[in-house]
Amino acid sequence: MNTEILPDRIRFAFPFAILAKRDTVRLVAGEDFRYTLRSPALDQWLPRFLNSFEDEVEWRSLLNRLPGERHQEALEIITRLYGERVLLEGNGEHLHMPSPLRWVVEGSGKLSERLRAAVPDVLANAAHLAVLCQDTLDYAAALDFNRRCRRSAAAGWLWISCGPMGRGFVSSVFRPHAGPCLG
Repeated sequence: MNTEILPDRIRFAFPFAILAKRDTVRLVAGEDFRYTLRSPALDQWLPRFLNSFEDEVEWRSLLNRLPGERHQEALEIITRLYGERVLLEGNGEHLHMPSPLRWVVEGSGKLSERLRAAVPDVLANAAHLAVLCQDTLDYAAALDFNRRCRRSAAAGWLWISCGPMGRGFVSSVFRPHAGPCLG
């Protein structure tokens, strides 16, 4: 296995949900299954191992925490995920998302009303996550929202829409200083 392609520190490219069932682990981002991994007993150790990549980590130290018989398989998986750009090189600037976050909901209509009603109470001085809710998809409003958020103190922001073709859409969480964002 050629580990020379792997940088010292890596992290997930997106916030993935990790779903497991017997001998199968799936990485989900957005509305699609992005990656499905299958191997005997994979569900017993891989989800815990992969959860570590939510933050930027040194992969060798994680690998050394696994039993020796898992090293080769784990190395093959992270090398493949790095090659597929599921894992990215850590840049030392990957900021942790503060917790708890105060949700600041923008928009009008039933979607924003329901979200405002469902948002838990958090201290007013907590970092905030800006959320744009749209009952119709308005690109100009979304671009304006992104521009304002990039200049604000928001810890992150996202869009939620139920307009296009009657389907729901939830964007990825955009982060300040985390690469290109629309707007």
